[in-house]
Amino acid sequence: MDNDVKQFLREAVADHAHRIWTKWLSYMFSKGIFNDNGSWTLPKDFVDRWTAQMTRKYKELSEKEKDSDRRVADQYLTIFWLFQNKKVKEKETK
Repeated sequence: MDNDVKQFLREAVADHAHRIWTKWLSYMFSKGIFNDNGSWTLPKDFVDRWTAQMTRKYKELSEKEKDSDRRVADQYLTIFWLFQNKKVKEKETK
């Protein structure tokens, strides 16, 4: 894989990673409370749930929790699949 291709794929994945992060952060902020002093408070039930999830390995998660991670994995795999198909089509047209 040449450097231009690597850079293109890297930027596509980084762009997607940023979109996932912003979506997650927006979701988190929607679950908490913005305080008058500019800080933000997350209710205890969310802290407890997310702390429990982050301390477990993937194989220890419930199927519902795994499905959430699988959806993110599918998004990344779509980027790779589209990239691979683009390379195949470019070879076919040469």
